[in-house]
Amino acid sequence: MVFKRLAASAAMATAMLIGAIAEPAIALDSPQIQSPDDGAAGRWWSGTDRFQLADIKCDGRYVYIQWDWDSSVDNGSRFSNHNGCDFVGYYYPVNTSGHSVIYWKVCTEYSGGPDSCSSVRSDVT
Repeated sequence: MVFKRLAASAAMATAMLIGAIAEPAIALDSPQIQSPDDGAAGRWWSGTDRFQLADIKCDGRYVYIQWDWDSSVDNGSRFSNHNGCDFVGYYYPVNTSGHSVIYWKVCTEYSGGPDSCSSVRSDVT
């Protein structure tokens, strides 16, 4: 009887540990920004000049980060995550040489309608 309780406790602890590991890392980091529909979350890592992007709403829509060196990010570069629910993507393509500030926003893509995008955020590079 005691052995069965210990085995059940160990199984429950293992399941909780696996669940904690499976959570998207972005949910534990701050600061992050999210799209207004809570479908996308993003973060800028200034120490390594990279973005982190997660699809956090299992709705089948694509998420993306749009960025530029000035506040008109709509004409800037875009990184998309088409890998689905709870996928956290890390993107390393930003050459910050000669720039001290980066402007960006995180969005959920809606075909046939306006995308759900956060406000533009600025971060130090």
